[in-house]
Amino acid sequence: MKNKKFKKIYLGAATLALGAGVLLPSTVSEASTSYDTGYYQYSTGHSFKKAWSVADDIYTMKYGYNTALINEDFVHAYHSGTHEAILDNANGAYSKEAKAKTWAKLEVRHAGTNIMYGMRFN
Repeated sequence: MKNKKFKKIYLGAATLALGAGVLLPSTVSEASTSYDTGYYQYSTGHSFKKAWSVADDIYTMKYGYNTALINEDFVHAYHSGTHEAILDNANGAYSKEAKAKTWAKLEVRHAGTNIMYGMRFN
């Protein structure tokens, strides 16, 4: 009897922990590289109805607001060298670094009305 009760408590705690992990923003770390160049966009003047993107010969950055699973602000950055996606909203400032020729994808629960999306690279 004790064993069944323990299993129910254990399963309940595991389910709660898993659910909390899904609802919390991505874990991000401080960048270990210093960057010479940055590109930033702000939510001012944009509607939150679709994603935006900007690209040139050096980089690509897709950014915006997503309502697919949860309301989230996101920035996905691509560059030929080491780079970092950055996002600042009412929940805090976040960054995620990526190696050359890969996407740095950062998705954070939406908060506030003045969102800063950006990337840094050399």
